[in-house]
Amino acid sequence: MRLDRGNSILLFNQGDCGTCWYIILSASVNVVIAGKGIVCTLHEGDDFGKLALVNEAPRAATIVTNESNCQLLRVDKSHFDRILRDVEANT
Repeated sequence: MRLDRGNSILLFNQGDCGTCWYIILSASVNVVIAGKGIVCTLHEGDDFGKLALVNEAPRAATIVTNESNCQLLRVDKSHFDRILRDVEANT
């Protein structure tokens, strides 16, 4: 997934249902929590979104791109679940 529309593209909101896991391939994203603002910035190689999938809970934070030309790998829930099953079977 390549986002070329500039800075501050909203990927999802705090409280949204989690449907995907993301890995940052390039650029960075801000993690925003209601009432606290930006709590951290994630960079190339970092991932986000897996807690909502593992815990079947709403998103714990809002994620907004921090730079133009952000590239992300997006893994949908069915593929994420398959990866977890494969890891568990091989450990």
